[in-house]
Amino acid sequence: MTVGSAYLMFVSVEYGELKFDSSQFDITTLLHPRGLVNLVLFASRQGRLQLWNVKTSRLLYTFTGWDVAVTALEQVESRILQ
Repeated sequence: MTVGSAYLMFVSVEYGELKFDSSQFDITTLLHPRGLVNLVLFASRQGRLQLWNVKTSRLLYTFTGWDVAVTALEQVESRILQ
C-alpha cells in the first residue's frame, strides 16, 4: 500500500481487485450483506458508504451519508410488517 491510496485484493473462486484513492474514500470498515452474493458495503473516513459488486469490480451505489467517519457497520434482520 502506498501513502494516499488503498488497495483491496480478494481471493475466492475468481480473483479481483478494487483500488481506492484514500484522499477521496479512505476505507474504515466493510460488511458483506447476508444473502447478497458478490456485494460488499464499504464505509469511509469521509462519511460516505459505497456498495460494490466485487465479482464485476463495479461500484453500484454511493450513499453520500454523513460528514463524519463511519467506523462500524452492523447487519440487522429486517422484517416487513403486514
